[in-house]
Amino acid sequence: MSKIFKISLTLSLIIFLAILTVTPRQTKSASAPAQIGVCVGAGILANLLTTYISDAVGNSGLAVPVSEGAMRRKEGILDIAARCTARQLFDGGISGMLDIVRKQGRDGEAAYVKDWRNFQTSAEYRGEDIFRAMLSKTKLCDYFSKDIKTVFGATNQKALPSSTQTRVSNFDPFVLRANCTLPSNFKIEEYQKDFVKNGGWQAFSRLLEPQNNYYGVLFSSLNEAEKQRELEKTADTNEALSGQGYTAKRKACQSVGQGARCVVLGTILTPGATLSGAVNSTFQSELAWLANSDEINEVIATLTERFVNRLLDISKEDSEQKYGADPSVPEPPPGGGGGGPCADTGTGTPNHAGALSDAMDAVIDSNPEGIADELNTTENGFKFLEFVAGELNSSGYIATTSVLNGNGNPNTGDIIAVWRPGEITMERYDAIVSSGSGSTPLRDSTSTGFTGDIPLSCVQ
Repeated sequence: MSKIFKISLTLSLIIFLAILTVTPRQTKSASAPAQIGVCVGAGILANLLTTYISDAVGNSGLAVPVSEGAMRRKEGILDIAARCTARQLFDGGISGMLDIVRKQGRDGEAAYVKDWRNFQTSAEYRGEDIFRAMLSKTKLCDYFSKDIKTVFGATNQKALPSSTQTRVSNFDPFVLRANCTLPSNFKIEEYQKDFVKNGGWQAFSRLLEPQNNYYGVLFSSLNEAEKQRELEKTADTNEALSGQGYTAKRKACQSVGQGARCVVLGTILTPGATLSGAVNSTFQSELAWLANSDEINEVIATLTERFVNRLLDISKEDSEQKYGADPSVPEPPPGGGGGGPCADTGTGTPNHAGALSDAMDAVIDSNPEGIADELNTTENGFKFLEFVAGELNSSGYIATTSVLNGNGNPNTGDIIAVWRPGEITMERYDAIVSSGSGSTPLRDSTSTGFTGDIPLSCVQ
């Protein structure tokens, strides 16, 4: 074979392998044995290529000792097979680790920050939802309670997990500072009609206290909302910075707020710094693998492609992070009769009815704060269903009472929505029979009346 032909063939093989290396693969990954087979074949081909290169530069006339020939067979086949097998095991371990980073962050999404602005605003929104939950459980004075809670969107009672600490930069929690200190039988209308008989100057002095007048509680609420907002943003920012852009892998969300977003994150299972270190070590391991490949037949054909793709974009095949849009003014529901996107359709399949029933039974059995024995009032219904939602959230579901009814109106303490992370619709249930009647205890008023699969946008 002429030297010109050998050189031409060598250059053609080099160009062909280079094209295969830099061209991303679009097909699904082959099985491990198949990948090892391709790897071994590529290594043997590389070994033949070195022979052609050696011949092309004029060494074809040299005899190869028998012992050297045996060594070449060892390095040409056995070493390649061993290295390809090791590479397959190594790559499987790396892929498993990167899968955690790509798909097992918050809410099953990527475990690193892709959009810092939305990441921080999302934390602020979570702080606002925590404040709403605090405000909804605060006993404000009757004559302005509804107005204040409406201003902040806290008309539905929300129960935060008992382990959640809410006192920030104050010796007293907000629920105590904003708690009405006027007598329970005090009526502002009666006081306005008869100053002397309804407390006189003593009542007037009490009315001047911040917790007993509208503007005092309003400004106190604005201040507390800002504290909770800032605390959540700072916590998220510190977590991401300490993890070099990565967030921790956590347990399931403990409580859900407005817009179906998580209010109280689950506790940390793996710190973000650990995930960051694992990814960085992956890159170093890939570089070390290349550096230790001292002969061309030890450089696996697929190695360069995997390394370059991984280095340029670790987000390959991950799930996008989804941030809720800013609140908008809802469209008024069309006509009466339960029309519109949140209508009681009764269609679909009640896949989560069993989980809801189990959660109700768990709350009834544990009877926190004696709620199961309380009468079926609107307030008690909300309270009971919040405990039920907590049970579902701790079991890997997402549940909320902040869901619109069939007419597009706010919940009146009788319905709950349940879905799994990743589902595009939620299941709504009429969970309290004859809500607000006050005639029977809640333990005897539960139901799993399915009213259909409805859009996630039906969360208030």
